[in-house]
Amino acid sequence: MSHSFFKEALQLSAVGISKLLKRSANIIETAADVADWPEVKVTQQGDSTILVYDRLDLDHSEFKVSHNAQSIHLNLRPICQDYLIPNIASFSSRSPKKPEKVARFVAAHQHVRWSTCTADELHCFFSDWLIDPEEDPGNQMWQTRAVRMLKPLNDRAIRQRDAGRCTLTAAWFSVHLDLDQYLAMMDNEFADQESLMAYINDIPGFHIGDFKAGPISPKCYESHGYLTMQVMDLLKLEKKSGTVHMVRKPDRDIAYNFSQKSILSVEAAMVGNSLKITVKHPSKEFIPVKVKDCYSA
Repeated sequence: MSHSFFKEALQLSAVGISKLLKRSANIIETAADVADWPEVKVTQQGDSTILVYDRLDLDHSEFKVSHNAQSIHLNLRPICQDYLIPNIASFSSRSPKKPEKVARFVAAHQHVRWSTCTADELHCFFSDWLIDPEEDPGNQMWQTRAVRMLKPLNDRAIRQRDAGRCTLTAAWFSVHLDLDQYLAMMDNEFADQESLMAYINDIPGFHIGDFKAGPISPKCYESHGYLTMQVMDLLKLEKKSGTVHMVRKPDRDIAYNFSQKSILSVEAAMVGNSLKITVKHPSKEFIPVKVKDCYSA
């Protein structure tokens, strides 16, 4: 299925006083819903044209930009493997919780990524799964303890990732849930020792003297293991990588043609959840810009 329609095109005067937005676009649709991609915003800054996609929610590995003398080409491949919930359909179908509760959970956390999430977002992801606000807190003792158990690991994971010392993934997080890994955190520069020791000292059967002298009680591993079991379902990896493809948005290949300006260089980067593309033109070319963007899926 295909059709073409006119969008806005941008015209700017040499001194940037008057602005007339008008863009033309030829869009080729497939079965994928092209409306999933937001429209591009075009502005002029000095000798550069700025193209911005708001609320695009891409990882840096999911887009590629190339160019020639008068056009740029944007390839979007949202493989969705970096999300805390990699495959919404699969996650929802295997969840033991009621469908309406799963739907609320997915709606709240479906855009959170391991590569960019904050410690607070990671904490809310787990606590919203474990703690039921409609249930008596007195009946959720183990869930509350699991949330406390996760806090030092959440904080350590984000600090270590942001320092470039690890690539944070569900697999990395799962490995570091092990109690021996928790005990090793007592010597980890990225761990918050206060929250870590508050949890460790509260493990049934744990005594710091025993730990320093030799093996700790098997009861410690039992208690810790029961807490980690409550979150392992959230960290299950999809066995087939293809199952996560095109769950969120379809692939897109987009060409922007500059009919009256040549291109010196192109830079693309995620700024928050927006994709910003800076197209630099020769400074001598102070003529109005006409951008024609052609989409294909």
